[in-house]
Amino acid sequence: MHKKGQVINKSKSKGLGVCETWVALFEMNEIRFRKGSERVLTDEQITKAMLKVFPERRDSKILYLPNKVRGRYNRGILTQGKKPKIQSCKYIKNGTGKPIQIKSRKKGD
Repeated sequence: MHKKGQVINKSKSKGLGVCETWVALFEMNEIRFRKGSERVLTDEQITKAMLKVFPERRDSKILYLPNKVRGRYNRGILTQGKKPKIQSCKYIKNGTGKPIQIKSRKKGD
């Protein structure tokens, strides 16, 4: 378990921190979707990827909440206030494995 202020381990693959890894996954997912790739990740797959890269953080609840982190990413909280050019969306797969984009609802909709 990590305490507040404790240095967080870097990822095993690219030396990125937890927030940087979330950002990279969300950006990669949007690029894949726009290119028509079927390799777009669902939230379950994003969680598995985060746990694979940060196995020592298995007890961290936030790794199991990609939709919550996505909201923070879209508001610019993970990127020092700079909102992404392309908002990250949630994806599900239909029966053929084709990704379907689920856009987040705005408050009041």
